[in-house]
Amino acid sequence: MAVEDLKGSPGTVKTGLQENAIGIPGILMQGIATIAPSFAILASFVFIVTYAGLSTPWAFLFGGILLGMQALNAAQLAKVFPSAGGWYTWIARAFHPRAGFFAGVLFSIWLPPVGVLTLSYLSATVLEPNIKAYYGVDVKWWIWVIVGIALVIFFAYQGIALSEKALIITGSIEILIMVALAISGLVSSGPGGFSWAPLNPGNFHLSTNLFLGVVFSIFAFSGWESTGPMAEESKNPKRNVPIGLVGSVIVLMIYFVFVTWGYLNGIGVHKVGTIPTAAAWPVAAIGNAFAKASAASSGFMSASGTSRRSAFARLARKARSPSR
Repeated sequence: MAVEDLKGSPGTVKTGLQENAIGIPGILMQGIATIAPSFAILASFVFIVTYAGLSTPWAFLFGGILLGMQALNAAQLAKVFPSAGGWYTWIARAFHPRAGFFAGVLFSIWLPPVGVLTLSYLSATVLEPNIKAYYGVDVKWWIWVIVGIALVIFFAYQGIALSEKALIITGSIEILIMVALAISGLVSSGPGGFSWAPLNPGNFHLSTNLFLGVVFSIFAFSGWESTGPMAEESKNPKRNVPIGLVGSVIVLMIYFVFVTWGYLNGIGVHKVGTIPTAAAWPVAAIGNAFAKASAASSGFMSASGTSRRSAFARLARKARSPSR
């Protein structure tokens, strides 16, 4: 059932979804924030450098190209089946309703716990220790989790229009912090000085296993598909949702290439073999702490709150619509 079919026909269920509530910026940020620019770097950078070494930006570029091709395929499904069900609708219509139902249940089961666990992990390992170390304030990790969940509930209850505005603001702050950190690395470079070497394809031979670096980079892009469930609440969904699917991958691909180039310069191109972890790199840890604090609640809210609400509404309407 596409968006055009949802005009209050007999037997359909009123879901309360806000039609035409969000435009391109909100749809794009939905995918970008679910990918989580700062956490993606925190979780994957060290592993990718281990294999790709000086060519780490290229690993993200190749990974982005591969995901871009998948996003193009999903964009075609989004054009034909614009729906709040996202993967549920696409799989159900392309294969079988039972397969779609399984996919919808799987997404609904794993996504909310992942959001809470990620927020808990970051609060315990980044927020609590770093704020205590640098500001002398001891705020227990579980307090951050409670505050984050409370914000999620509040924005989800207020509706998608307000939640998307909050998502755009916090997501932009997150990206700006990480980009500023990369620029600082380019301006104040480590051992080896400022270098274009990470962007030089002639250094591929220095990588121990560039292929595995690309594999790890693909995981860093996880979340781009979250723009799909925005269809029934977005303006011109057949145009905007596909743009969001592909655009979020392109934006993050450019972002990953730039910031990893900056981070490699900041740490020192001569020290790539001994890249420190984020915990041993205080500036990165603090930057990620504040970036993630601002984006975790709204990103989780939009991905597992508002979007899941739309998906469940879609499932309910499907279940209660008269058979044809």
